[in-house]
Amino acid sequence: MPWYNSLPLHYKNCLIYLSIFPQNDGNIRRTSLVRRWAAENLIAGRNGSAAHDEAEHCFTVLLAKRFILRRDIGAAGKVKSCRVNDFISKFIMDIAREEKFVDADLQPNFGHRISIHNRGQLQQVLWTLQASGPSPCLNIRKHSTNTEDGQTLDDLTKFLETLPSFAQLGLLTVLDLEGFDGLKDYHLKNICEIFQLRYLNLRRTKITKLPKQIEKLQQLETLDIRETAVRSFGTSSVVLPMLKHMLAGCTQHPNEDVESFSTVCMPLGTGSMTNLQILCHVDVSGKEDRLVEIGKLLQLRKLGVVFRSKRDNFKHLLQAIEKLNQSLLSLSLCGNNRWPQDYRH
Repeated sequence: MPWYNSLPLHYKNCLIYLSIFPQNDGNIRRTSLVRRWAAENLIAGRNGSAAHDEAEHCFTVLLAKRFILRRDIGAAGKVKSCRVNDFISKFIMDIAREEKFVDADLQPNFGHRISIHNRGQLQQVLWTLQASGPSPCLNIRKHSTNTEDGQTLDDLTKFLETLPSFAQLGLLTVLDLEGFDGLKDYHLKNICEIFQLRYLNLRRTKITKLPKQIEKLQQLETLDIRETAVRSFGTSSVVLPMLKHMLAGCTQHPNEDVESFSTVCMPLGTGSMTNLQILCHVDVSGKEDRLVEIGKLLQLRKLGVVFRSKRDNFKHLLQAIEKLNQSLLSLSLCGNNRWPQDYRH
């Protein structure tokens, strides 16, 4: 089809990637989607731009050509979520079912991404993993969950508990468990054995803490723990050298004052994670050494901090932010009425 063939190969990859979502999923978040594209190496930067920027451009192109349709729009007029055009959805599903797709130049093993939407699919995945042994031929690189019943939840829980026994999962790079009620803190130790993981979404799960083994994920680029009860890492110092997006924070009440918003404490070592582009939101209250580390993140584009401390520490925060004037595009400061009057507006 001309409208499909006119797309660059890497944009075709990104379009076909949408087949992992349920056909009735009418709310695919833009930010999550472009991060997955980048984490899967479906798209690369060009002319000096980062992969994430090129992924954003790809989203804009697919939207303009109506491969995807806008769903929610933010206050600034930017598309927050989308859905796939019904006709396009059927078309890309047909391509995704083919072993080598339409064009032989499309990335190999693309069809081995797994999208689990019901118990039957999960049982098939488990059987395949058990039967295939340690061979790396099964290249699982995507595993999303959208459960339908209690039995599926039980099976998914068993799947997470046996993760270390599946050597093939060392090839998995993207794990999206958003909203999975069966996820427990102890499952995270197993997940931390997937050393090649680049994207980990734990949003809206019931986890309460991150294990110290999180540092094993040295390739991790995105960690999303928003809307969870996580308030600290398993160790005071954490270094994830490839991390680009650290997303945290949970609003506990409808009002938006600082007492209703809680988030994870910023760990020592953050200043060494110089690839960070988004750090939002972290608690830096009473931690002058953490504030100094923020000033070292020279690629930071978006920063959100929770701050409940005295005037002198707030000065240190401002000094750190001043060092980011070449990169910082978005700043969110959550404070309270204990801040000095001349700093509030």
